[in-house]
Amino acid sequence: MSQQPIPDIEKIRQLNEANQALKKQQERLELIIQGTNDGIWDWNIETGQFYFSERWLNMLGYQNNDIEQSFHGWLELVHPDDLGRFLLTWTEYMEGITSHFDIEYRLKHQDGYFLWVEGKGVSSINEDGFPYRMAGANSDIHSRKMAEEKLIQTTQTAEDAVNSQKRFLSTMSHELRTPLNAIIGFSEIIKDELEEQEDTVITKDVNRIYRAGTHLLGLVNQVLDIASSDNQNLKILPSAFEIQRLLSDIQEKFTPQVTQNNIHYAFADNLGNAQLDYKRVLMAVINLLDNANKFTHQGDITLNVSKDEHCLYFKVIDTGIGIPTIQLKTIFDPFIQGDSNYNRKYEGSGLGLTISKHYAHLMGGDVSVESTLDQGSTFTLKVPIEWAPPPQQ
Repeated sequence: MSQQPIPDIEKIRQLNEANQALKKQQERLELIIQGTNDGIWDWNIETGQFYFSERWLNMLGYQNNDIEQSFHGWLELVHPDDLGRFLLTWTEYMEGITSHFDIEYRLKHQDGYFLWVEGKGVSSINEDGFPYRMAGANSDIHSRKMAEEKLIQTTQTAEDAVNSQKRFLSTMSHELRTPLNAIIGFSEIIKDELEEQEDTVITKDVNRIYRAGTHLLGLVNQVLDIASSDNQNLKILPSAFEIQRLLSDIQEKFTPQVTQNNIHYAFADNLGNAQLDYKRVLMAVINLLDNANKFTHQGDITLNVSKDEHCLYFKVIDTGIGIPTIQLKTIFDPFIQGDSNYNRKYEGSGLGLTISKHYAHLMGGDVSVESTLDQGSTFTLKVPIEWAPPPQQ
């Protein structure tokens, strides 16, 4: 009687444990795949056999027999505009130029449109160093890509609108300057002739024309400066000058405009020289003084000028209507006045503070404001004593 072989109980136990571990690993892998909601693909490069998971097919609206499950069948679904980039990315990975296959591209859906997906994959290498198998996944990123395209279109539309506005402002500003200069020039000639004839009645009217033309030209120049600054065409032209000369010009240009307020000038001693754009500093300070005068019914306006080792400080203090705290954030925006209700009561374009801020930034400085409603405001223009061009980007 032949003796039956005795089963190796230990080997059977180990085999069962291995099978159980493999089953758990497969379940874990399936759960991960389901959790990512990705479509899986697998390609046996040596045999040409291709596998698309059910999720991969469903993502594109296909069933098993709807498409050829091969690399060629895959390529037929790639958007024509993405095919060259797809093949280049694939080739670079297969030749070892890149470490991962990773690309965003479009695949044709059963319904006729193209779905954006992100494809990733890795390959197994044989002993000869050649890939013999490759597997990966496709993720549905269509919603994100559509949102990105919409954002790009919206941004482009907004940029086109802004550029169109800037071109219009720039063109109109240039077109307005020529007749305005003629009005100002001829009114000045007439004014001089009438003064020689001592005709005070008509001279008064001509003076009004002259002042109105000069005011309008100033507004046009400010609009043009904003357009140029936004287009990065506004250039700073620094020159060396005595700060005291600048202060004298400020007094000469601003003081005659004031009728209802008390003007005080407080200048530090020995202010010395500066290397700045004289015209821009002058205009920035005048704009701040004009703003203070406009919103001060009757009271005090003080210009305090000082400097330290690096900067000049122009502090304009008024006892006017003040600015609500909530509006301090927008006070330097173009065409904004402290309160829209004041637009008719107080003349002005709302550009003065914007221009001053622009000039200050271009010269490496800034304008800040502190204000208390019904008590007054303090605007401080800070500019470096010596302007240096910003580093090239």
